[in-house]
Amino acid sequence: MQAKRILLVIVIGILACFILYAKIPLTSEEQAFLDSHPIIRLAVDPDWYPYETLTKEGEYKGIASDLISLISIRSGVAFEVVPTKSWSESIDLAKNGQVDALAFLNYSEERSSYLEFTEPYFIDSNVIITREEHPYIADPSRLGAEVAVLPKGTSVSEYLKREYPQLRQIVVESEAEAIRLVNTHKADMTVRSLTMAAYVIKEEGHFNLKIAGQFPDLENHLRMGIRKGNEPLVSILNKGIATLTPEEVQNVVNSYISIKVQKGYDYRLFVIVTISFLVVLLLVVLFLRQSHLLNKRLASQRDKLAVLSKELRSSENLYTSMLKASPDAIIVGDMDGTILMASRIALTLVGEEAEKTLVGRNLREFLHPDFYDRLHMNLGRLFGGDKLGSSEYLGLRKDGSTFDLEANSELIRSYDGSPKQFVAIVRDVTERKKIERELQDSERSMRNLAEKLRKLNAELLDSSMIDPLTKLKNRAFFNQLASEAKESADLNGTSFALLIVDLDHFKRVNDTYGHAAGDQVIISMAHAMKDSIGTNTVVARWGGEEFVLLLHQMDKVEAANAARMLCDKLGSLDLPYAGTVTVSIGVAMYRTGERVEDLFKRCDDALYLAKHLGRNRVQFEAEEYRSPDADS
Repeated sequence: MQAKRILLVIVIGILACFILYAKIPLTSEEQAFLDSHPIIRLAVDPDWYPYETLTKEGEYKGIASDLISLISIRSGVAFEVVPTKSWSESIDLAKNGQVDALAFLNYSEERSSYLEFTEPYFIDSNVIITREEHPYIADPSRLGAEVAVLPKGTSVSEYLKREYPQLRQIVVESEAEAIRLVNTHKADMTVRSLTMAAYVIKEEGHFNLKIAGQFPDLENHLRMGIRKGNEPLVSILNKGIATLTPEEVQNVVNSYISIKVQKGYDYRLFVIVTISFLVVLLLVVLFLRQSHLLNKRLASQRDKLAVLSKELRSSENLYTSMLKASPDAIIVGDMDGTILMASRIALTLVGEEAEKTLVGRNLREFLHPDFYDRLHMNLGRLFGGDKLGSSEYLGLRKDGSTFDLEANSELIRSYDGSPKQFVAIVRDVTERKKIERELQDSERSMRNLAEKLRKLNAELLDSSMIDPLTKLKNRAFFNQLASEAKESADLNGTSFALLIVDLDHFKRVNDTYGHAAGDQVIISMAHAMKDSIGTNTVVARWGGEEFVLLLHQMDKVEAANAARMLCDKLGSLDLPYAGTVTVSIGVAMYRTGERVEDLFKRCDDALYLAKHLGRNRVQFEAEEYRSPDADS
């Protein structure tokens, strides 16, 4: 039985591989094209990583490269990359017919004059990148004459010229140059794909930039551009593209970059949402006030009708006049919901012919069955003496269609004060309810967008505080931590210790074993320090082979002992790729009221003295503390 299961797994695996790598079926015309074109010359953007790039050795790498490899395997099309120095050069080769295809680009009217396009095989959103202080761009159409910088030859440039002519454009040679101009205040914004924005901001450390919005309906639908006259090639490649699954595409993207970017929380959007809410609230208050005034007027009319009915016995004529004059439907009924009188407008409301009458029919006929219980409950409350005010129902017309209706009901009493009938003013509020729902949906969408922006910006801020090599906190984080520790110490009259740890003879490690081994030494030392510290200690990478530690709630002796233990532990590590590496440690205690810069200076002086006195030792400010096993 076990052998059968193993055999079944093997067979399934073979079938999966066959399905994955089997070539797609081709027509005779398509096969003839492949036979006559064994190699397709492909031009790429050599400087568009992580989308695509050419290495110094001429190797084609990136998201597009991996996806095109899958398409090539499944379609049988063999590509040969023609090296170029820039995207502009690649475009010129395509225009002049010197290559058969461009690898990764958007459709545009100008490009369609010399290219045919495949179906897109990678879709990515375009976002607006600005400096941190730039307000969130909720509506790009309201932008003034701001400066947008874009790489040369992009379809985004054509889109902005067409849809947003008020924006002034600067064209540069590369993505990196566009980001640099925004970063240095020489342009207000640039427009890039979400993947590229995340990669450039994170990898190049532009943490004063943010994603401030996006242009509607502007996405990168990246596809291959094929030289005119090669229609069979377009058909073949589309078949290959159709075999790509979303999981395969996502796996390729994940192998190059994990997108963790966000815009800062936009308080302008919060203000917009708040104002919208207050406007809606004001409209509701005004509506309720108008309804209240109308009810008061109706109550006054009711009293007048009662007096006239008693004195003149002409209430029926008065009722009839009111029914004809009212722009809203008026219905008089009894406790069971039977209609005793109804205006002509009521007939129009429920879709009945003008010659018909509603008298004698029950209100249930004109309501959706789901609202029968509400009608019964409200009639019971009304005749029990409660004030109903406004009630909402789902009305039912003669043709079966439904509509939103609102009824304001009042009780009609007899001369002796006993409940007799009710009168209701009924109006169609379908359009108003639709507007209310649209306002609610809009408010909900804005709240969701604000939350999404807040989360993405928090992720971006968190990643900016992490050292990419050791995964420890970085210098920026530690500077902020030290400032907070100073404020706390000054407020509470406490102190804390600062340690600066430097690896001894680290240049010798790099020169002897190479920088890769040097990186591993730094990582191992970082892990050892992180494992050694207590709950009141924070360790961060200061830069190069230097680390800093902040020890909370420790006095001078405790800090010195902790430093000696750390020095001994790090010096005893056996590193398989570099042997033993010792450290020198400078220690300094914070003095109430001093600047953080002065504390670092004293600690750095102590570290310098430890180096001068022979390394592999701990030096506490002006006093010497040394590991017993350290060599002089």
